[in-house]
Amino acid sequence: NKAALAEFVSECLVLRRDSLLDGQTVVLAGGFKEREMVKIVSATNVRDMRELFSSHEEADTRMLLHAVQLSSEYDRIIVRCDDTDVFVLLLYYASKGELGTSVYMHAGHISQFRDRRRYIPVSEIVAKVGTNVCTSLPAVHALTGSDTTSAFFKIGKRTAYSKLVELVKSKPNLFEAFGLFDDLNGDVNAAQMFILSIYCTKKTQCANLDTLRYILASTTDKSVEKLPPTEDTFIQHVKRARYQVSIWCQSHIPSPELWNPEGNGWEASENGLVPVMFTKPIAPVQVRDLTHMYCTDQDCLDHRKCQCRQSGLPCTDMCVCHGNDCGNCNRQSESEASDSDDEDESDY
Repeated sequence: NKAALAEFVSECLVLRRDSLLDGQTVVLAGGFKEREMVKIVSATNVRDMRELFSSHEEADTRMLLHAVQLSSEYDRIIVRCDDTDVFVLLLYYASKGELGTSVYMHAGHISQFRDRRRYIPVSEIVAKVGTNVCTSLPAVHALTGSDTTSAFFKIGKRTAYSKLVELVKSKPNLFEAFGLFDDLNGDVNAAQMFILSIYCTKKTQCANLDTLRYILASTTDKSVEKLPPTEDTFIQHVKRARYQVSIWCQSHIPSPELWNPEGNGWEASENGLVPVMFTKPIAPVQVRDLTHMYCTDQDCLDHRKCQCRQSGLPCTDMCVCHGNDCGNCNRQSESEASDSDDEDESDY
């Protein structure tokens, strides 16, 4: 429906171009049957803009392509949009000097009670926060959640941005990788340190996410969704973020060379592309087997109702009884008991 609506509006603007004011021009892109076609419409004529013919599928990147193209002729560029992805890309390209000297994002709308429209001075923000932060924003934005990548539970953009500014000042060499985000090993290391810095406290300084996840799970009452991801899951997340950043950072190219999503955090299925969530088992076999140990005997005294007692094992924290003063919690396994008996006899 949206594609049909875009085509309808584009064709109407071409047919009714006499309604445009003198000196007013409209550039139409992405609304025609031929998706690469771009037309410039004025009150007097319609012509193709072949320099803007592109294979971009998203309006976000296509807007940046047009903005970069216009910057060669105009110093002031105003982009009308409410999308965070576009704002991040504007900061990125402005920091690289590929946009005009005065770039604004016109965001917000009029509600029933308040006019929320505003002009965000992109060029001034770049000058204030610095080039290093702005060139790292696409990677950080993709890592912490975008239209195509997932977010970390209860970690917002303000938290991520504050941590980025702090780390860029303290470790500028490491976070140069975020400006490119095209080397998997370096990207994973930089991304891991960035996420660790968000989750870690002075009492939980760790070298990797698995260790931090274990410490937080065993020493705090954090719920599962508040724990950091495993290393295996995080690597797949970084791959998806890199794939998205590779698309964003080619916004200025009319026909970019895109990576193959398969092998970059995605895999093909009958229903299309699906994210690869993890490649290793979700838990060790011993833990998965242990969690199946449950009983219906409140005191764990009846071996017919307590699987741990039936197997000759003491109850643990993983059991339903949680091993709290049940009749089987301090009981030695039969094998341990027999071993200790043998040792006692030999010593005697």
